[in-house]
Parts: sequence; structure tokens; C-alpha cells
Amino acid sequence: KSVLLVGTKVFIGVYMSEKKLSYSMIFLAIAVMSTVLGLVCIFNPDSITRIIVTIVGISLIVYGLVEIYQFLSIKMNTFLVLGIILIGLGLLCLVNPSAVLGLIGLVLGLFLICLGAVEVKKSFDLKRFGVKLWWLWLIFAGIVCLIGLSGLFNPASISGLFASLIGFGFLINGVSSIWLFFVLKKRS
Repeated sequence: KSVLLVGTKVFIGVYMSEKKLSYSMIFLAIAVMSTVLGLVCIFNPDSITRIIVTIVGISLIVYGLVEIYQFLSIKMNTFLVLGIILIGLGLLCLVNPSAVLGLIGLVLGLFLICLGAVEVKKSFDLKRFGVKLWWLWLIFAGIVCLIGLSGLFNPASISGLFASLIGFGFLINGVSSIWLFFVLKKRS
């Protein structure tokens, strides 16, 4: 992905150096949209997560219908079973998105607890190697563990974290692309 992104930025830079303004303006527009989308995801993660669950639900239903169509065409029972399961999961996403979000929060909580435990061990390894600020690593590991425990006991509390992380990715991409636009514009 990063190679593609760098390639895109170099590609846009070549067009900017050739003073083809339309390509550079499209690049800037996409960068601004990425920044705005990132901010929306960061400041409204619950709504974004629900939208994602709804899109997944609709996709599962469509995929299930395709599988049932294949069953009707080929008469293989595996297509029918898979189609029914997919439609059921899709309906669950649409009818009860909170349950799906809770499951996401639970899985994320377990992951963060495991990650935090590894980081706690790493902090003590750092202490053993003589790193003076090892305790800072321990504090951050503890915070990660606490967020993970929050996810276990209240899964909905961290289910929006996915949208926030996606938002940070869009924000960083957008801001860096805007910066690159102005750097390349200055050179041309």
C-alpha cells in the first residue's frame, strides 16, 4: 500500500511539474476529502461503525442471495446452506447492529489485553537491558491492558475504536498529501 501511495504521489508530482493543473487539483481534492473523512471518523466513530456494520450486513445478504441463486442453478446443497447462513448473518447486522458491535468490542478487548501483557513483559526486558525509561513503557502497557479490560466488561465502549483508527489513517494520509501538494507546487 505504501509503495502504491508513494507511486501515486510521484505520479502526481510528475504531472504538477508538467503544469497540468487539473491532475494536481484532483489530487488536492482527494487529499482534502481524506482529511475530512478522517476527522469525521475520529469525532463520530459510533455512527461510522454502525454504517460499516450496515454495509457489511447488506453485502452479506447480497452474497447469500447469489449463493442461493447458484443452488437453484446447480442444485448443490452447499450453496444453499452457505446462502442461508450469509443471509442470517446479514440480517443480524441489520436488525441488531449493537450485538455485532459488542462482538467487535469483545474481540478487540481480548486482543488489547494480550498486546498489553506482551508489552508489560517487554518493559521488564528493557529494564534488564538497562534502559532508563523502561517504566514509561510499563505505564503505556498498563493503559493498553486497562482499555482491553474495558472492552471485555463493556464491549460497546471500544467498538468505535476501529473507526477512530481508520479515521487517523485517513487524516494522516490527507494531511501528508496536502503537504506534498504544496511542496510539489512550490517546486514547479
